[in-house]
Amino acid sequence: MAARLSASKDGPEQVQEEFQLFETMLHTHEQGFFLLDGHLRRLQRSAGALGFVCPPREALLRRLDEEALAWSRTSASRVRLLLERSGGLRVERAEQPGVSRHPPVSMLGGSGPARRLRLDAEATPSSSVWFAHKTTRRDAYDAARRRAEVSNEPGNSSPLSYAGSRERRA
Repeated sequence: MAARLSASKDGPEQVQEEFQLFETMLHTHEQGFFLLDGHLRRLQRSAGALGFVCPPREALLRRLDEEALAWSRTSASRVRLLLERSGGLRVERAEQPGVSRHPPVSMLGGSGPARRLRLDAEATPSSSVWFAHKTTRRDAYDAARRRAEVSNEPGNSSPLSYAGSRERRA
């Protein structure tokens, strides 16, 4: 089924294409899902904003826990929870060798390697609905990563890219 949404605050431009909402999380056997509550809140908020059916929080947790039973007890997992417009769920997993614990929650002053940030050379309009929600419609993000010469390969430690708005406000 095609998802429809307004992609512009200037007019009711209808976008008709299939896409899913998603959240990507770290999972370890001992600690569970990293920042799980925030991920589920964002998924539910996006579902409501874009007219997706979203199962109740308890059903999301049950599905994730059922899937996790089959995963390695010694390696962490990169888990992607995908939500279809109809409310259907899919869970994808990739093992993360060498990762055994959640990272520190603090992004400021925390331990760990310093990360560089590359800004996209092209501004994205702040009215773009695609940057307010995590969807499988990734073409704008992929283009920004190409312009910044940042790889999408898993485990790549290249700098991050941000394709955000640089509009001036009056």
